Amino acid sequence: SRASSSAPIMLLLRASAATRDDNPPEEKPPLEARRKPSTDNFFGGPYARLLLSPPGIAVVLAATAALAAVSIVGCARFTSDFSYNWFVVGGYQERALDYTDKHYSSQQTRFVGLYTKRADYYAHRDSMDDLLEAYQDEPYVVTSSIEPNWWSSYWDWVDTTDRLVNSSETFGLSLAAYLDDDGSNFAPSVVLDRESEAYPVVLAARVDTLWRQKKSHDSLDAVRDMQDCRSLIRDKARALDPVVYRPRFVWTEGFAVIVHETLFSISIAITVVFAILCILLGDIRAALLVSSMVGLVCTTTLGSIYWYEDYLNPISAFFIIIAVGLSSDAPAHVCHVFQQALGTHRERATQALAELGPSVFKGGISTLTGIAVLGATVTYVFQTFFRFLMTIIIMSVYCGLVVMPVLLVLVGPPEPRDDEGLVAVKTAVGYQGIEESRTLSHSRLPATRTASTSKLPGSDESSSQLPESRTASFFNKLIESRTASRDNLKHTGAESRFSSSTSRIPEEEPAQCAA
Repeated sequence: SRASSSAPIMLLLRASAATRDDNPPEEKPPLEARRKPSTDNFFGGPYARLLLSPPGIAVVLAATAALAAVSIVGCARFTSDFSYNWFVVGGYQERALDYTDKHYSSQQTRFVGLYTKRADYYAHRDSMDDLLEAYQDEPYVVTSSIEPNWWSSYWDWVDTTDRLVNSSETFGLSLAAYLDDDGSNFAPSVVLDRESEAYPVVLAARVDTLWRQKKSHDSLDAVRDMQDCRSLIRDKARALDPVVYRPRFVWTEGFAVIVHETLFSISIAITVVFAILCILLGDIRAALLVSSMVGLVCTTTLGSIYWYEDYLNPISAFFIIIAVGLSSDAPAHVCHVFQQALGTHRERATQALAELGPSVFKGGISTLTGIAVLGATVTYVFQTFFRFLMTIIIMSVYCGLVVMPVLLVLVGPPEPRDDEGLVAVKTAVGYQGIEESRTLSHSRLPATRTASTSKLPGSDESSSQLPESRTASFFNKLIESRTASRDNLKHTGAESRFSSSTSRIPEEEPAQCAA
């Protein structure tokens, strides 16, 4: 029964041994061959030689500095604005807007409400007078729009009718009578509480006014006027808690904070990207280089607002913020390949270009081709999408394939090393420490896996053997035992093959062997 149950296992062992004998492991190329970068494509060949030559590096640094300077100038000059007209395409609405812009664009007015809240208006009547007087003196307020208003009309009515108003109670009663009779046209502007108190009390009041707005009036002027007016009325009548408001102030409030919020969001995003790069790349210098490329793309995109004759608004700010994520891919991948390559900085940068240059370039071209159709659109949203996404993609490819290799040649991170300070070479059996001496003869470097396992610690050649890490030594011993076991399988039965294979596993590392 035991023999019959073990027969299939023996057959599998014989087949496995025959397969290993017929197909010996491929010999890896010499280490020096692995250190040489691949130059079998355009990016690893003529492009890398031209880009990474001293004149090429000088041209790239000068061009990038000029681009950064132009972007900074644009960042210092752009403005914020937003208009509903940008979203109108054809039809009655567009014709109406064109007509008003043609005949009334030189001097436009906007309705703005001056609101006051619940208070004793009789006790603070002087504050109300000062508020209206100071408000109408503002240059953006149309003076004629202040008069008439419910406050001045009410006191004119009191003087005309010779009513006695000498207290808060008589003020409330007479105001209610005025709004019910002669001042009924101001009744929607004054909200009275006629029930909770012994006499009517003003809960809220509004004075409808007009603000003038010139054609050249941009969003920053609107923000300044709104904030100046708020400060003015707050100082003149704090007891009445006055407020100026119009629906468009929602956008004006956005313009007041959009620059700060955009820069703050970009800063947070770049900080998070830097932290993630430090973890994934495992090198602070590499993370700083990639983050600097992300910052350059964001600066260029923000500065292009001015050069595109556009404005910073919620739509354009969206693309500036997402530039952080879109621009990090190409530089990060190029830097990662550079970290894994061996050789001089120039050789490693060439290797990175050879491996990732075609992919990055094709990815950028395909994306630009996909969004090219948006260049013919007329709607503001799609025009903004096309302009800024095109800028981000072009700058990402430029930073990944032009600027990043140059920076890696100049200040790139060193070759990967293990704990003993040796260059870490990735082999088929793990990471093995190899001296970072380029003067070593080829005969001293392990060319194949068999050669690497024949020079184990304790052999006659151990004095000339290159240093090995503990993990590599263990795996080399394991391979030697397997090789000896394979030779023994040729002369023994299946049972002896299996026992010989397992008995030759090194016993000095039982925990690692079990793993």
